[in-house]
Amino acid sequence: MKIIVNGALCSGHGRCYDVGALLFTSDDEGYCAERDTTFAVPPGLEASAAVAAASCPEGAIVATDDAS
Repeated sequence: MKIIVNGALCSGHGRCYDVGALLFTSDDEGYCAERDTTFAVPPGLEASAAVAAASCPEGAIVATDDAS
């Protein structure tokens, strides 16, 4: 599984790092520090990644099993 974070859609609600603290952090302005990145989800954190993606009100976070 991987996570894609679209920085243009991130509004800094902070839900991602509240529910997925092992995957996401905040920057100095309260936005997701992982904006504009794609990263692999460590084994065992897939459920956390899915919850974080579902919790983003703007849809800035996508959790996908697509390997491409």
